Amino acid sequence: LDEADRMLDMGFEPQIRQICERIRSDRQTTMFSATWPKEVRK
Repeated sequence: LDEADRMLDMGFEPQIRQICERIRSDRQTTMFSATWPKEVRK
């Protein structure tokens, strides 16, 4: 997921969690961003 911090900052956490729950467990999921503000690093 590119620009993940921006998606989280815009309030898309529930949707991101739904996507991650549907990804097969034998797959790797990564989140990319140039910056990770403190509010997003949870």
